[in-house]
Amino acid sequence: MNINTNIIFLLIGLVSFNACSQGTQNAPYQLSDISYTDTLKGVWIKGYIVGGMKKSRDMIKSTEDIQWGVSGVNPDYLIMASNHNETDIQKCLLVDLSDSDLGIYKALNLSDNPANLYQQIRCYGFPSPNLYGMNGFKFISDVTLQKKNIEHLDIANPFNLPFDKMPADNLLCDFEGISRIEELPDWKSKTLVGSTHWEIEKKNEDSKATITIEGEPTGHIVETWLITPLLKINPNSEFTFDCFAENYISTITLAIYFINEADGKTIFTEIPVDRIPAASKGQKNIEVNLTAFAGKTGFIGFKFTGFPYRKKSAYKIDNIKLTNKREILFGKVLGILL
Repeated sequence: MNINTNIIFLLIGLVSFNACSQGTQNAPYQLSDISYTDTLKGVWIKGYIVGGMKKSRDMIKSTEDIQWGVSGVNPDYLIMASNHNETDIQKCLLVDLSDSDLGIYKALNLSDNPANLYQQIRCYGFPSPNLYGMNGFKFISDVTLQKKNIEHLDIANPFNLPFDKMPADNLLCDFEGISRIEELPDWKSKTLVGSTHWEIEKKNEDSKATITIEGEPTGHIVETWLITPLLKINPNSEFTFDCFAENYISTITLAIYFINEADGKTIFTEIPVDRIPAASKGQKNIEVNLTAFAGKTGFIGFKFTGFPYRKKSAYKIDNIKLTNKREILFGKVLGILL
């Protein structure tokens, strides 16, 4: 075989390789084909889901930080490999779901979808050469799972809130007699970023809705919501709740939102509230001014955001009430007259 023939076979080989692996949806890269020198170029890749980062870890230094399965995984991350039996960390890829579309996050994370383990996926995103200790892939915007495209979550109503339900013009919730938020009729708890979620904490026969973060600083932001049932806001409506901060740190925030629908889209309006605790100094009763929303129907949302910072920190809320001030005043006057 002469030199010219060798060159021809070499060129044929290169053309065949490029045709098979081009980083496109129809010809996605194998994990071994990914280039980490151009992190600004989005590409398609394919592989198998073989596990995730352990929930208790914030870096991957060895296989001890990886859960080769679904139990105890951090829902924000997947481990991918070219072989579904792979356990060599050097041949694996860390996929960050935290910045992906909510529909993708909801459909892919192993905590909610254990059946995804060992399934082959194709996804479009951006290579990251040192993602929490290993080669990674992030900003996922398109995914094919079991040969079906995952639909993006409807951004017009990202929490799938039931705006067509009959609203209530009063509300009283003290979280007693339940063990999980999900037991409350028509309430919704939704974590958008991170793995932390609202829980019921019971101490000394008193229950509160509690959101807690803890751990070393990792840069893993948490965003989680607790949302009331649909409410009708009247001119005399008064919304109050008790709030307590435990081991308060400046990296956590609790904000209150009015959530309503307009022109087929969900509108999130933050309500200024001055008295939410910014220090660990006992419980405060918070009154939320709903004057701007009189005559409207919507939900009240408690939005928690923050970064873990060494010690455990928490916000706790209790005795959530929507009442009519005029009815309360009338009741008090009637009581005096009687």
